[in-house]
Amino acid sequence: MVKDHLGKSYKSVKEMCSAYNISYAVFLDRRSLSWSLEDCLTIMVVDHKDRGYKSEEDMCNYWGVKYYVFKDRLSENWTLEEALEGRQPDSIKDHQDRGFKTKSAMCLHWGVKEYVFNDRIKDGWSLEEALEGKNPNTVVDHLGKKYDTEKDMCAYWGMKSYIFKDRIKDGWSLEEALTIPYKL
Repeated sequence: MVKDHLGKSYKSVKEMCSAYNISYAVFLDRRSLSWSLEDCLTIMVVDHKDRGYKSEEDMCNYWGVKYYVFKDRLSENWTLEEALEGRQPDSIKDHQDRGFKTKSAMCLHWGVKEYVFNDRIKDGWSLEEALEGKNPNTVVDHLGKKYDTEKDMCAYWGMKSYIFKDRIKDGWSLEEALTIPYKL
């Protein structure tokens, strides 16, 4: 015969645990940590600091977090500590040292599609260039006009890019290489 903290009798410790919806293993663990009989049977939730509570709502009240906010945070894969303390460590930072939970959130903030950002990084762009869309490989003609590629610049001037490259190798100025018509 076993009695709980209220004096109610049970045939066994397992029966008493069952009456309180506590697993026998949890009860034994708590007893081994010198918890009182009442705490072993009535505490349903333990926070990240090993404080016990009768319910998640009680735990949220202790931490000053609305219960629905706590549940939302957990559903977004926040840890118990993050959900209760209301802060989640930043997993990624932009070039201005601004923290974001995800790469997607960072890209959304900067108005760039994540796949575009990924491609830019793969192409060797810096974080700033990839987020702000500043192409590091821009080409400038003799008038100061910018182009995404040398091929784009040559097309603008009506010049075949292979002829332009040959002329530059041969020491022609940028203006001459782009503007003097070629003969085939």
